[in-house]
Amino acid sequence: MAATVAHLPAPASLVLTSSTNFSSVVQAMESSGLSPSLEAALRAAIDRIPGVEHVLISNSYGLPVAKVSADGADVDVTPFDTFAIVFAKAAEAADKLPLGKTKSAVTLSPTFVLVQASLAPLVVAVVAKPSVNVGLLNASLPALVAMLEPLRAAAEAG
Repeated sequence: MAATVAHLPAPASLVLTSSTNFSSVVQAMESSGLSPSLEAALRAAIDRIPGVEHVLISNSYGLPVAKVSADGADVDVTPFDTFAIVFAKAAEAADKLPLGKTKSAVTLSPTFVLVQASLAPLVVAVVAKPSVNVGLLNASLPALVAMLEPLRAAAEAG
């Protein structure tokens, strides 16, 4: 059985939620010529996988950098801050083992599915309904991570 992998468009506009901590990231992104369409690209990624509700990008301390919701509503990231911190620290510790680099983690709950990807120093979290096709979501992660590479580079430089 072949899985369909969602192909993501070029990056779209960025929705920043903490300008004081990430002003250097924004400046680096603007100077690198990043397309102002990250938000649209993240919305397209959400639309391509049924059941995905939010894409959240935060730093390794759980501070939100960008957030996009399927319905366009403001996303309450508070419940997922701790997940980002734990994932970042666990990935950092696991990377010291001779098992390869930690790329992602899946958290299953009766009320949501959380798939996190390491984009050090950032963490990408995809929040979905419990009915989401987790295999399709995991297969789509590399394209999402590749799309966010300019943001990662800007965060690392800043």
